[in-house]
Amino acid sequence: MKTLPEIFSKYTTQLWYIFIVPILFFIIMAVYRPFGNPQTLDMGRNLFFFNITIMMCIILVYVAITRHIFYFLRKYLCKQWWQIILWSATEILGTTFFIALYLTLMDQNEISYFIYLAISLQYTFLILIVPYFGISTILTIYSLKKMPLREQDTVRFSDSNGQTKIVLIKEAILYIKADENYIKIHYLDAEKKIKTYSMRSSMTAISPIMDKFNMFRCHRSYYINPSHIVALRKESSDIYSALMDVPDTVIPVSKKQYPALSEKL
Repeated sequence: MKTLPEIFSKYTTQLWYIFIVPILFFIIMAVYRPFGNPQTLDMGRNLFFFNITIMMCIILVYVAITRHIFYFLRKYLCKQWWQIILWSATEILGTTFFIALYLTLMDQNEISYFIYLAISLQYTFLILIVPYFGISTILTIYSLKKMPLREQDTVRFSDSNGQTKIVLIKEAILYIKADENYIKIHYLDAEKKIKTYSMRSSMTAISPIMDKFNMFRCHRSYYINPSHIVALRKESSDIYSALMDVPDTVIPVSKKQYPALSEKL
């Protein structure tokens, strides 16, 4: 799976990160007291549990802010794995700086900020990697179970907001027609009946995925699946059309695209 599963762009997924990451951080810190150094957070004043509670709250607030930003930018950030990995690493690094600042302000022994920064790097990167990795793994497994077909066999159509609206196998698609600010996807259902799905998008927006799955733009307002074409017709010197393998379906072909479509067949 090269692209990021759609589930990573959902708002409920962001809530997982917002609440599960800080809670697991607190549990790991409270139960296991990693790195054998609880006295650092105790600060000689029995502040261990108070400090890890504040650290948990810092993580909660920071991740809540960054995950809402991520959600609003999901159209641009939910495409490749490296994007979610980089974003998660940035979140962990950000919490590190704020936790180090908090510990520096709380400590009365005037330990350097950079010492606390090094300590915070242990507590954040080596602990937070657990919930981040766990959540990502669970979401990926869940999305794979929900995927009935191999990803390379399916075409995912997304609207103008970047939300996937319909997923079709390539062979089921007949043609796509532009209709003002919408596109109408004509396809065959499981019973081989012609269905139409309309969504807000444009021919330009869907062109990358159409090119990927070898759909052909035969006209300014049409993409066509060449595998369903049975014949090309030349009505006159300027009028061309494609006859489909379903009843009463004839698609216009522009004079400019006729030679290229003819060669493709």
